[in-house]
Amino acid sequence: MDSKPAPSMRISSFYGYPSPSLASVPAMKINIQPMSQWPQPVLIGNVCKNVTSQVSYILNFSASGEIVSASVDVQLADVKISDSNMVQTFSVQYQPSTPTATSQVKLGLAPGEPVTGQFAGQANPILVSSGLPDGVCSVSSRRPLLFKENLLTSCLLNFVAQDCQQLNTQAYAFLRGNSTPEFVAMTHGAQAASDWTRVIVSDCAPQQGNQSCSTGCWIPTSMSYQLLWAQRGLVSHPQNQITGVKVTFSCETLQCSSKPHLTVDVTFVETTVYPEVPRGRPTPDWKLPFDFFYPFRMAALTNRAAGLLRFGFGGMLTIVMSQVLL
Repeated sequence: MDSKPAPSMRISSFYGYPSPSLASVPAMKINIQPMSQWPQPVLIGNVCKNVTSQVSYILNFSASGEIVSASVDVQLADVKISDSNMVQTFSVQYQPSTPTATSQVKLGLAPGEPVTGQFAGQANPILVSSGLPDGVCSVSSRRPLLFKENLLTSCLLNFVAQDCQQLNTQAYAFLRGNSTPEFVAMTHGAQAASDWTRVIVSDCAPQQGNQSCSTGCWIPTSMSYQLLWAQRGLVSHPQNQITGVKVTFSCETLQCSSKPHLTVDVTFVETTVYPEVPRGRPTPDWKLPFDFFYPFRMAALTNRAAGLLRFGFGGMLTIVMSQVLL
């Protein structure tokens, strides 16, 4: 069987030719890179092989909106000469040349996952006081704050201070550790600034006047974490995100020789706004064609007309008979 080329159906005719108006502007021309090599179309008998059936362009653009590269992919098919119709598909897809932070999927927090905070610019898990087995407070005995797990711990501050400043510093060290987090990660693996929420700290109001161990010291006795979280994204695949954090300290006036109980509680509050429940399916307003019931409708009309005719003739006959009798 003889074969011969079909130059009028070259694949290159679908791409690679710049507009004549742009030929004098070299900076605006971008070479289109083929994603693979395709054989030339040939005619074998009454079948034309390697005919272009689909062309897909991919244009990559920069953050400023400038097209930086382009590629093309072509799919081939065999077509009979006798076929009068042939469908060809062309598509263009735009995509960023480098993935941006907004295009990346933000994974939600899983229940039981440690909550991450920023301490002086460093990301570390948030640790809360857990106390020793004998119930005495310890700076080294701390546990991570876990997502969606409420917590209430209390320990005995077994420490004798020499002055109010020393007692105050020791109480804060047992409650919050080295410092309170400045930001909390809203999602898993947060990196961008928009993935962190600022922590609102409500500290004890300072007391006026001099404080001493004899008159009493104004020291913190409890620390409360309140974390707001919500489900965001698609209803079919929601993602848990922390939306706000507030840390509240409560203080009391105590003697230096007293041994107060320090309390830490963690509360997670859901603030998800769920969409409205879908209403019932609408009742369709069926409109049938005029002659949809043609044979049955005509039969009913015929029977009705026959009844009217019978009634009409009977009435006329009664009237005529009454006139004759008169």
